[in-house]
Amino acid sequence: MQRGHLILIGASYRTAPLAVRERLAINDDAAPEALRYLKEYASESLVLSTCNRTEIYLVGHDAEQTLYGAMNLFSTRGGRSFQRQELGLYVLTDDSAARHLMDVASGVDSLIPGEHEILSQVRRASRLAREAGSLGPVLSRLCQMALHAGKRARTETAIGQHPASVSLASVRLAQEVCGPLQGRAALVIGAGQTASLTAQALQSCRIGAIHAANRTLAKAQELAQRVGGQAWGLDAVEALLPQVDLVISCTSAPDLVLTVEQIAAAQMERDGRPLLLIDLALPRDIDPQARELRHVALYDLEDLESICERNQAARRRALADVEAIVRQESEAFMDWWESQETIRTVARLRVWAEALRQGELEKSLRKLAHLSPQERQAIGALTEALVHKLLHAPTVYLKSSDPREAERTAWEVFGLRPPLSDQIHSLLEYKSEKISHG
Repeated sequence: MQRGHLILIGASYRTAPLAVRERLAINDDAAPEALRYLKEYASESLVLSTCNRTEIYLVGHDAEQTLYGAMNLFSTRGGRSFQRQELGLYVLTDDSAARHLMDVASGVDSLIPGEHEILSQVRRASRLAREAGSLGPVLSRLCQMALHAGKRARTETAIGQHPASVSLASVRLAQEVCGPLQGRAALVIGAGQTASLTAQALQSCRIGAIHAANRTLAKAQELAQRVGGQAWGLDAVEALLPQVDLVISCTSAPDLVLTVEQIAAAQMERDGRPLLLIDLALPRDIDPQARELRHVALYDLEDLESICERNQAARRRALADVEAIVRQESEAFMDWWESQETIRTVARLRVWAEALRQGELEKSLRKLAHLSPQERQAIGALTEALVHKLLHAPTVYLKSSDPREAERTAWEVFGLRPPLSDQIHSLLEYKSEKISHG
């Protein structure tokens, strides 16, 4: 059986605008169905979907089929309003795909270098894939090593010494727009990690009041308790709008949480007081048309991209050190993966030799019916020892060989099977080609 290939296909803030990314997003509720669909095309699959990216990692033996399945899933989510070339998709394979996930986990490929949220997002993606039965040994090992690389990056380099995140960026933006936050009231919609970090950042700014709203009231209560705020269900949001100065929304809801009509109605009660809305969700929580309302300022993830470019010099100086860690970890992963293929080649050789020994032994013993059980056992032990000794040198040689060379040698010397198809290998030779066909 072929080792197969590691294939990554995705879109991120680097390649696709927010309007496309929110169409491609696969939240926690949608992930199990997507992973079930991908089982038809790949032996292993994992979906990593955050506010800045949606990426699918696959292990498959039929390269064309595997790539087709992922492309079809993205095309379906993109809908007819976007042509395939407009989705901003990129494809990486094998070592490039492995290194990319480590770049992501280490914060190298993040909008804000070194952000901490991504580690828990990779961990959650791994858990969802495991629960869906799509996380096999290769992707499981890759996730473990990516998380290890991420932790090393934050403890061994300066990238973790200057805390920053989309949550902190949103609070800094609020301070720039509203001025000092003391005495003001904020509404945080959502109860995940981004919402939690946002609420903690608001608390550290000594904001006057924090309201936490979530679909599940118990989760809102947990968040409110941590920051000394009040908890509400989502049904209370509309009534809270006239009372607050700032709304930061970061749910995983598939549809809008705040409509322009709700915001307009709230403004009627505010007597011209300005309202700042910050949407950290993907898909977006707040109706973009709210930008047109008087005394309402709305910022989303695309607006934060330019803000996040500020004050990142210290983190960028640490990128070279982080990249060295990523290189070490990705090479270690590829060494492990390739060693698994060599081990499988050796195992196939021994299975083949044992089957040959058993077959020849049975034929010989049928002609030697007069032998006692002890004599038969002795002959069996003799043939087993001979096979073991004969295979010792080939085994040592194969284990020290490159996996492809070991596979080729096993075919040429023992006739086990031919090397990988040149057609499949050439299909996956490109490492970061952006998909441009319609």
